[in-house]
Amino acid sequence: MKTLGIIAEFNPFHSGHRYLIETAMQKCGADRCIVVMSGDFVQRGAPAIIDCHTRAEMALSGGASAVLSLNPYVSTGSAAYFADGAVQLLDNLGCVDYLAFGSESGDIEGLDAIASILINEPEEYKIELNDGLSQGLSFPVARQKALEKLCDADAIGSPNNILAIEYLSALKRHNSRVVPITITRKGSAYHDDTIDTDFASASALRVELLKNNKNLSKYLSDNSLSILSSAALLDSNDFSRELIYALRMNLEILDEFYDMPAELADRIKNNIDNFKNFDDFCALLKTKDRTYTSISRALIHILLNLKNTETEMSDTVKPHYARILGFNSAHSDILGKIKSNTNIPLIINAAEASKMLNQKALRSFNEEIRSAHIYQSVAALRSGQPFKNEYRRKIVKI
Repeated sequence: MKTLGIIAEFNPFHSGHRYLIETAMQKCGADRCIVVMSGDFVQRGAPAIIDCHTRAEMALSGGASAVLSLNPYVSTGSAAYFADGAVQLLDNLGCVDYLAFGSESGDIEGLDAIASILINEPEEYKIELNDGLSQGLSFPVARQKALEKLCDADAIGSPNNILAIEYLSALKRHNSRVVPITITRKGSAYHDDTIDTDFASASALRVELLKNNKNLSKYLSDNSLSILSSAALLDSNDFSRELIYALRMNLEILDEFYDMPAELADRIKNNIDNFKNFDDFCALLKTKDRTYTSISRALIHILLNLKNTETEMSDTVKPHYARILGFNSAHSDILGKIKSNTNIPLIINAAEASKMLNQKALRSFNEEIRSAHIYQSVAALRSGQPFKNEYRRKIVKI
């Protein structure tokens, strides 16, 4: 039995994601598909439009065999942290043969060549990188400019290509046996907010869903639409009250938070009296050298109380457990395959985690649960639905 791995947010799961699963499984001859998916907060520094259990249900209905969660440090990290943590989790399952991801280029060799530069750091690359850093550029910008001198700039500048390169780099860094394959992205661009193509982006669908557009059957299955119809749909501004409270409570220790540079901490302190809502504050803090996404990500880390001081950053990326959100009953043998091959604890029942995990792993798990409960608190207030406690939620089974 061959197993395909996919790293995803599925925010929400749509026809393009189904296409990725089906095409990738056919391409590599896989029988099962394991998805490792962001939790309730995602990599661009925002809450997911619906919670991870609901997104897992949509993915399982769309072809996934099992869905596992990523911890919030990984889910809300930079592209490099996100890719590294997700690849390590897949690798530690011990049963994943292939990793599939979308890319604008569809050129696995070209993307792999760029990843090799990042891993091996040839002298020409080091010179260009150090030159950029000496000019005061941030490391990500300096790295981008160094790569552009050595590679195809178009490939480096595309969102899915960037993430693909990070996946390939992580596979090399950890000497993984997992074989990468890429599927050319179809339809709208990653950030395109229009829905006039065969494959609309998740960004565009979130906009339409939040506007209560019900004419989305071209992009979302009947099952997904049914699931979404009863779900609480959230965006960043729904967390404005929680964010301003967290900012006020931690104003003197902002530098302790994950991904919080000193200059951004100072800008927050100087502008906090002008806070109106989450999105507006991000826009207010944005500068030429600091992107909206990096600011939003830093604010999410304050909201979720994710600190650099809690543990070494390498430990936050390293998987200490594998948590199953759900599985397809027709593919239930995948659970046995994971159990037989993984070298980390497998969590199926959240209430049992404290008995299974060591202190370091339990700290990571508790951060995941706390983040989920912050999300559910806002969801319950907005929708009027009962609060969903993670310890009492049953694994999704279709």
